[in-house]
Amino acid sequence: TNLYLALHTRTGEDADLRAAVAPEPGKDQIRAFYDDSIELWLAPDTQQGGETAYQVILNSKGARYDAALDVSRSPARRDERFQISWRQANVIRGGDWQAEFALPLAPLGIRPGRPFGLRLVRNYPRQVDWSPVAGPFESLRTMGAVTILDRAPVVRQSPLMSADGSRADIQVELVNPGPRPLELRIATYSQVGDGN
Repeated sequence: TNLYLALHTRTGEDADLRAAVAPEPGKDQIRAFYDDSIELWLAPDTQQGGETAYQVILNSKGARYDAALDVSRSPARRDERFQISWRQANVIRGGDWQAEFALPLAPLGIRPGRPFGLRLVRNYPRQVDWSPVAGPFESLRTMGAVTILDRAPVVRQSPLMSADGSRADIQVELVNPGPRPLELRIATYSQVGDGN
C-alpha cells in the first residue's frame, strides 16, 4: 500500500522559488530543507507512546532527503542511514508549485486500518504546517491522525487564504470513489499567530 499525496502551493506570480540545492541521484541532501521545500513527517504510532517518525523533504528542483527520527529526545536524533524508496514529481507554472509523492507504507510500519501520524509542512519563508493540535513541532501527539481504509474518500483542501490574501478561506472537496454512499464529518479551524 502506498500513500499518494499531491500538494499545490502558491508563491505569487512575481515570487521566485528559492532552490539552491540540485538533485544528486542516490544522495540525501538535508540542505534542501533551507530551500523552498515540502516536508512530510509520518509516524506509525502517535498515541501509544511511539517514539519513531520518518521525515521526507523535497525542494522544487527535486533534491531529496529522508531520515528515521527518534523523537524521545529533544532535538530528535536522526538516522540518515534509513532509506525509503519513494517517488516524486514536481512541476512549476507561474507562481504555483505542485509536488506529488508516492510513499510505500509497509517499510514505515504503517498498515491500512490503523491510524498513523502525518505532518505536512511548507518551508518558505517560514514553516507553515497542517496539524490539528498546536504544540511542539517534534511531538508525535501534535500530528494529524490519518487512517487508510478501503472505502475512504479523496479529500482535497484548497485554498487556505482568500484570493486577495485578506482572510482565511478554507475549502474542502470530498470525492467518493466507491458505489456506496459514505457518511463523512469534517472538522477544521484556522489559527493565526506565531509558532506552531
